[in-house]
Amino acid sequence: MRMKDRLEKSIFLMFPLLLLLMLGFSLAVVSPQPSSRADTYLGIQVQNQVAELTLIWEYNASPYSAGYPQVESVAISDDGSYVIAGSYDANVYFFDRSGFLWNFTTLRAYRQAVAISENGSYAVCGSMDNHVYLFDKDGNLIWDFASSKNILCADISADGRYIVAGGEDTMLYFFSKESSTALWSSPLGGYVWRCKVSGDGSYVVAGTEALIDVYDRDGSELWWCDTDSSVKALAISHDGEYIAAGLANGTILFFSVDSNSPLWTYTVGGAVCEEAIAMSDDGSYIIVGSRDGKAYLFDKDGNLLWTHEAGGWVYEVAMSSDGSYIALGTVFASPDRVVVLGKYSNVTLATFETAKPGEDYSGLVLSLDMSADGRYIVAGTYTGWIYLLESSLGATTTTTTVTTVSTVTVTSTTTETVSVTETETETETTTTTTTVEALGTAFYGSVAVIIVLAIAVLYLLARRS
Repeated sequence: MRMKDRLEKSIFLMFPLLLLLMLGFSLAVVSPQPSSRADTYLGIQVQNQVAELTLIWEYNASPYSAGYPQVESVAISDDGSYVIAGSYDANVYFFDRSGFLWNFTTLRAYRQAVAISENGSYAVCGSMDNHVYLFDKDGNLIWDFASSKNILCADISADGRYIVAGGEDTMLYFFSKESSTALWSSPLGGYVWRCKVSGDGSYVVAGTEALIDVYDRDGSELWWCDTDSSVKALAISHDGEYIAAGLANGTILFFSVDSNSPLWTYTVGGAVCEEAIAMSDDGSYIIVGSRDGKAYLFDKDGNLLWTHEAGGWVYEVAMSSDGSYIALGTVFASPDRVVVLGKYSNVTLATFETAKPGEDYSGLVLSLDMSADGRYIVAGTYTGWIYLLESSLGATTTTTTVTTVSTVTVTSTTTETVSVTETETETETTTTTTTVEALGTAFYGSVAVIIVLAIAVLYLLARRS
């Protein structure tokens, strides 16, 4: 075969190779690699930005020398604009982000006996003077309801339309914001220590020393469940579909609203602290605080995602609406503090020490709440201090590096930015880049250029032959 024929045949065979390389180049550029945490990927590494907690204001409800200044109940509106606090000094306090707005004198508010609507327009307080009080954000008393005994718990729906309360008279009461006459009431056979209404007002759950009881908005009892220990903490999802309860014996119970048979149970290493349970709006995440010095994070299937050693009782917990951020309040932790974590890791993102010099037990965090986006945290202490904190978690960057079982390395960078303004604007931006695209562009482009040059040289040689 002549040289010219051999060269022409070589050129002819190189064209399919060139086409295959160009096709591979195109696929690498236009087809992004997966950035999810699928089980097919190994070596997952997550890096969270360390947050800062900034003190916006602090307020001393009552001097420690006055006797019983404990702030045992606080609540914050979803956007962090308004705060209500109930104190043993016989006052209810109301704040905005600038500080104190007004107070109302009553007897002391028991644990979890204050609550606030999502925009702060309405606030409810249950008091040891046997009354339930409903206020607007300007401090106007809309109505009050008189029971025969102390009110131990109260809650309000997200829109402020429905209120639930219970107490030592063993009755559970359900109200609308329009009237202090209860829409319905039901005897529970024991002190009603805990009560919650779902965010949409559709369901009510209550806990006593012996049972958990669930009702719909019309007062129909859906089910009840005997417990072998006192109900210390309750949480309910926004739509009421899921209910979590923590007992004095350390048992966690997780229910669907459709059945009194728990979907799952788990026993922690100590008693669940009073009201130390919180749930994301959709019920996907549940955080629990215990006297064993740990916080426990579960998903709705009952998987224990992580535990966090706090060094003292985890007396209070709070969670952002989507479960991304978690706040803990400690007692006997030396020093006592507010701790912020994320759902992906038990590593502390930020802390704020609550102790005051010269005040015994001043740092004990007895009450805690978090805004919907996790940006604002309110805490109340044993010696009467109320703190409003702002975290830097409004703009958090998470970088995830994943290595597949093959020889290809995929790097995914996910940036989540949440910004909250007075109009409650929330923006989430996710950007994914892959090293495959960059490598594909460089490698296949270089090979294509080399082949084109080789074909040109061979063609010239063929012409000369």
